[in-house]
Amino acid sequence: MTTQEPGMFEKNIMSKLVKEYKENGNKNVPFDLQKIRNLGRDGGFATQAWDEIDSQDKVNELVTKGLNEDLTGGRYQISDLGIQRHVM
Repeated sequence: MTTQEPGMFEKNIMSKLVKEYKENGNKNVPFDLQKIRNLGRDGGFATQAWDEIDSQDKVNELVTKGLNEDLTGGRYQISDLGIQRHVM
């Protein structure tokens, strides 16, 4: 596993997922690609960057890093590692 500085996408999305996790009493809230696209738009990312392939690639990257878990069926949730790494 790499210890590289997280990119802008990762910082933006993970901080929002951790915030949601905390707001829900430290409980995981499953999400889908549409939610990620919406969170990204709220973070100032250009709308055209949020097509289906780009958003799927970004979420896959977070799953590969172990920051999110793939629940199958297009659903994901933040992982314990994701919470630990991005605690605000």
